[in-house]
Amino acid sequence: MRSEVLAARCEDVERRYRTGSGEVRALRGVTASFGSDAVTAVVGPSGSGKSSLLRLLAGIDRPTSGAVWVGGLRV
Repeated sequence: MRSEVLAARCEDVERRYRTGSGEVRALRGVTASFGSDAVTAVVGPSGSGKSSLLRLLAGIDRPTSGAVWVGGLRV
C-alpha cells in the first residue's frame, strides 16, 4: 500500500475579518488534506470562504485559529 504524500493540509482553521460594521467569520472549523498527486476543485456559493481558504493555503493570509501546512511546513 502506497502512502499519500500531502501537498497541503489545514486543521480546524478559522478565519475572521473585521469590517466597518463588525466581524465576518469566513471560515469555521475547516479541516482538509490535499494530495500532491490530486487535482482539487474548491466550489461553493458566493461568500462561502473559497477565496479565504485559498489565500491561507497560498500563505497570503494567516488563520485566526487552527493551522495550515504546505509542503510539510507550517505557514
